[in-house]
Amino acid sequence: MAGIDKIVGTPEQGRELRAWVGKTFPELLDYFHLPREPIGSNGLYTICNLPHSIDIVLWAKCPIEWVRDRLKVQYGEQGP
Repeated sequence: MAGIDKIVGTPEQGRELRAWVGKTFPELLDYFHLPREPIGSNGLYTICNLPHSIDIVLWAKCPIEWVRDRLKVQYGEQGP
């Protein structure tokens, strides 16, 4: 497990996650980036870089399905 993990997505997904985090955990907004350039040719951007401890919180609390899917890719079905 890495200490800091990226969550990537489209600019729209970034706005969705930023809005939820802003309402729920505003202190975490410092981890977020504004979309600059896509990573490779897939059209995805780095949305945020989060410590493992915050991935655990997202796994437990975030209702956004694509975020949970991203965490499953990173950690497997059991989550962080």
